[in-house]
Amino acid sequence: MTQLWYPYDPDGSVHENLGTRIPANLLALRASFAGTAEPASTVAFQLWADTTTGLLKRRNATNTAWVVIGPILGNGALSTFMVPLGDIVDADGDPIVFGAPSSAHIVDLGLVVSADALPDADDYWTFQIQNTTKTLDLLSAAITTETVGLTAYVPLHLTPDQNEDIDLDDVILLSISKTGSAPDLVSPRLFLSWYPTE
Repeated sequence: MTQLWYPYDPDGSVHENLGTRIPANLLALRASFAGTAEPASTVAFQLWADTTTGLLKRRNATNTAWVVIGPILGNGALSTFMVPLGDIVDADGDPIVFGAPSSAHIVDLGLVVSADALPDADDYWTFQIQNTTKTLDLLSAAITTETVGLTAYVPLHLTPDQNEDIDLDDVILLSISKTGSAPDLVSPRLFLSWYPTE
């Protein structure tokens, strides 16, 4: 399937523009630029059927990243739910735990706070996601606020990069730890995006 977009060529022949470029462009659009790698030429809000991951993605408004819409195949649609966590002031609080409502593919966990927690090399938070049922980490490396910080109402994406597929009743744990005198996490909310795989 073609992923290329051919712009109109004012110096090209009528046949090249109308007979070759337009049909190729229409085919790319009809197939949502399906392919194993992202299209070479992207624009804001462009669709991409990523055949490697099996996910339909849309380019964000600034044309800087892909946002997952949902699975290409299968019976599940992307679902998102939000969990308010209450202020987190130390690392001794209860971990955030939830059970998988079905066999699912976790697309993203986003953490949103109501007050900035600025980057600080000495005072920061660390996050890890684990499937405690299978003793597996969903992040190959813990994510910290050491260099990125948390900006009020801007999600910190804790996007799993391994072991994203979970089974019904697997217990998923979000561990949060504090280093130094990291600022409180004010009114944090956790957004979980996933889709069923069965």
